[in-house]
Amino acid sequence: MISSGNKVYGLEVSIQDTGKASFHFCFLELKKDTVQFLSAREQLSDISQLIPLLNKDFPVIVVFTGKHVLCKSTIEVLQPGIHHFFPGVSIKDFYFDVVSEEQESHAAIIRKSVVDYWINVLVKDINLLAVYWGHPLFFRCLPLLKQHIKSDTILLPTGSLYMRQNTTDSNSRVLQIGNDTMSPLCLLSYCAAFAFLTEVKAPTIDNKLLDGKQKAFEINKKMNRYATTYLGIVLLVLGLSTFASFYYQQKTDAIRAVSGIMLDKEMKDSLVTEISGKKAFLKGGNWDGKSLTTFYADRLAASIKGEIRLLGIQIHPRTVNDSEEELRFKSDEIIVMGLVADEQTLRNWTSDLSNEKWTKSTRIDSYQWMPEYNEGRFRIVIQLGKHE
Repeated sequence: MISSGNKVYGLEVSIQDTGKASFHFCFLELKKDTVQFLSAREQLSDISQLIPLLNKDFPVIVVFTGKHVLCKSTIEVLQPGIHHFFPGVSIKDFYFDVVSEEQESHAAIIRKSVVDYWINVLVKDINLLAVYWGHPLFFRCLPLLKQHIKSDTILLPTGSLYMRQNTTDSNSRVLQIGNDTMSPLCLLSYCAAFAFLTEVKAPTIDNKLLDGKQKAFEINKKMNRYATTYLGIVLLVLGLSTFASFYYQQKTDAIRAVSGIMLDKEMKDSLVTEISGKKAFLKGGNWDGKSLTTFYADRLAASIKGEIRLLGIQIHPRTVNDSEEELRFKSDEIIVMGLVADEQTLRNWTSDLSNEKWTKSTRIDSYQWMPEYNEGRFRIVIQLGKHE
């Protein structure tokens, strides 16, 4: 799975006096410009407990606290420098962060060697992308979080309380951010993930392992975007292809319908001419007996298969090459013309007709496949038998 960066772990590494660490983490997701809380764990005493809980598909943002992290706050100077908090410190040996929040300023420093050590430890098992240190991270997130934090007090790693309003029971607090409730121990890990998702500005560090992870993550993000774009293009092409297929089918059906109308009109004109001739012939020929035309038409209609479309029926067709003055008809024959999607269906139908009591035989006189309509045009001849 290629992570797009919409889900992220915030991990607090609280370094103990023994050199070991305890861990607290939050798992957050960014959905439609809204940060959603997914899960959290606190007070994991060993890294072996932590690693199985972190999905390697998603980034991890670390914030260091505890031993080796020195934090201070002041209200004496507006926009102070790092030396105001830690005079005489050798800046080249430390990573530092200074942030001002309303009337107060906050700073934190951590030795570069400590950060490098823990990066080497953590990067083996987690998808580590960035690191912070100390409580300035909270104040960097505070402008976005302030209206959503519903706890009365928040205990910072310095041991001081960040007060929002007076409280009478600071020992039984529950941290609530928006509709999400968690242990106050998860505050900084929440801020670490939140800062990454909302692109909160914070100091960067120079570490080759971290730089490599960040570059790989950016490549994965681009691949994910390209894959999404490609999928969108594929779906668009499929949609257009489906529409084109539907349009072509509609066009084909329309052409077929128009063709059928044209064929029907031709057949109608031919039938009108023949019926007129038959009427004249019958009137002048003194023909007796009951007409079976309706009977034959009914039987033919009842025997039609679903895939056969009739274009015309000639019952007692006119004899070929007769002159107009001397009309003659085949009283024992019916000619049927139509369209069929499958030749075998036509053969089955003619076979069934041959077994009817009122027929003597049935044969396919002609069959022509029309690929443009995906149908075949046929003409069959039915020899009539005796009918009681």
